[in-house]
Amino acid sequence: MPSSFAERREAPWVVSALLAVAVLIVFGQAGSFEFINLDDKQYVTQNAQVLSGLNAESIGWAFTTGHAGNWHPLTWLSHMLDVELWGENAGGHHLTNVMLHALNAIVLFLALRGMTGRFWASAFVAALFAVHPMRAESVAWVSERKDVLCAFFGLCCIAAWGWYARRPGPLRYGVAALMLALGLMSKPMLVTWPFLLLLLDYWPLRRKDSWTKLALEKLPLLGIAAGSSVITFIVQRGGGAVAETAVLPLGERLANAITAYLRYIGSSVTPGGRSVYYTHPYLPGGTPLSAWMVLAAAFLLLVATWLAWRSRNKGYPWVGWCWFVGTLVPVIGIVQVGIQAMADRYSYLPLIGLYIVAAFGFAEDADRKPTHRKAIAAVSVLILLVFAGFALRQTARWRNSETLMTHSLTISPTNPVLNYSLAEVRADRGRIDEAIDGYRKTLEIDPGYAEAHNNLANLLRDRGDFAGAEGHFRSAIEADPALAEAHNNLGTLMAQARRFDEALRYLRRAVDLEPDDHETRFNLGLTLMVSGDPAGAQAEFQRVLDLQPGYPRALAALERLRGGTADPNGDATPAPGSGESQGP
Repeated sequence: MPSSFAERREAPWVVSALLAVAVLIVFGQAGSFEFINLDDKQYVTQNAQVLSGLNAESIGWAFTTGHAGNWHPLTWLSHMLDVELWGENAGGHHLTNVMLHALNAIVLFLALRGMTGRFWASAFVAALFAVHPMRAESVAWVSERKDVLCAFFGLCCIAAWGWYARRPGPLRYGVAALMLALGLMSKPMLVTWPFLLLLLDYWPLRRKDSWTKLALEKLPLLGIAAGSSVITFIVQRGGGAVAETAVLPLGERLANAITAYLRYIGSSVTPGGRSVYYTHPYLPGGTPLSAWMVLAAAFLLLVATWLAWRSRNKGYPWVGWCWFVGTLVPVIGIVQVGIQAMADRYSYLPLIGLYIVAAFGFAEDADRKPTHRKAIAAVSVLILLVFAGFALRQTARWRNSETLMTHSLTISPTNPVLNYSLAEVRADRGRIDEAIDGYRKTLEIDPGYAEAHNNLANLLRDRGDFAGAEGHFRSAIEADPALAEAHNNLGTLMAQARRFDEALRYLRRAVDLEPDDHETRFNLGLTLMVSGDPAGAQAEFQRVLDLQPGYPRALAALERLRGGTADPNGDATPAPGSGESQGP
């Protein structure tokens, strides 16, 4: 393109179209992908509220639930809308992520261009964001809708703030505040956004107001972020997602956080070797970090911070570095959520800061030495092509669960979640011997993995090894007393052995844990019926019909009770569990 191209009126729209095409070329293949057995069950395929589509009940649920350990009503609504549009066709759900990612790249380009006035540097930042292989996880994983949706509103907030900064007014401020609120209702990742907007006031906006005034100006936004933080912490702690200090002491969390920063930087420039789960060094399957590694990482981070500070008059090195460091704080692991050491999805927005440092550094060199412009342009194109090639390959690994887990295990072979998930896939496909081996390997790495005990017990029970099944069901309950499925499964096993007192104890506990699970209540009703409590059985069957109107097995059981048949043929005891449970 000629050098004057950036000055033409249609130039921004041409670049926007090229960004969309690049995203489609790299990530459009996801339109033929399957759902993944990590989280997609609880977000879509086994979520009755989501599968019911958009209706009054599901919308109310979206705004009041802490399901999946987060309060993100807009994310739930987006999944429900996908069900309205695509049904249960996984490809359609994937394409929504792809379209949102394309929009994000375009908004990022337009926002940066509007604030900096630098066309090609802004385009390069957006292009790096669009095709980097670390974006595959957020784009090709349906459950990470929260990532791309939150980013859309977060980047719109930045664009709105640039609009506000040019001519401050309540309407423009309100638009920025609304975008922040909508982003936080998609994923609480934007809690640091008020501080980021303060950085953008410094560069590229170069606002002349005093820092006191600029800081006070952010107080309403800070209040929105603080409210989201409180809700998120309550929901995640209530859902057991936040690791207790007894599990991960603060020192271990800090050590991992410090080294994780360097791993994110390294991953941003070495595009290969991506995994969906990276084993935490201080959890089962991990290798604890040595003191010198942590100290060396801390030293390098301090040096990088010092160098960025020394260049603060230029603006972009300091702001870009602080963007990266600051926006990673909520997910760096100081407050540990989940069991991963780091995750590609967590870098979706933070790495934009490093892209800014690189792109505007190239632009500065081109301004200082015009003879370098062609070489810089060639290197920039080469970088984008290499990253796009790796992103194509990484995205292809998300085609289905087995492909993803098999590859990820080459990166993190001792990760218990990956071993568990691959075993679950093999069980679903009827490869029972491989599944049993996979669950056993998971338990060798992490003997306290409750879901692995539960699923292994289901397979052993199906093969007639009732003693082995009972042992693993009990181990599952010991590892996680709140795992309702294990209580249900052990209860049904005890009922089949006609040990009714034990069966009723475990089934009642399962119902206490999951009071709206109609199948567990049905199992409790059957056990009450065959153990000689027809009145209790009738009450449970009626409750099943309240939860699941027209449920045929409950209707048939009630009919048999009315006919005086206490031990119906072929259905005298509860049915076995499904053999599946949702992993972490």
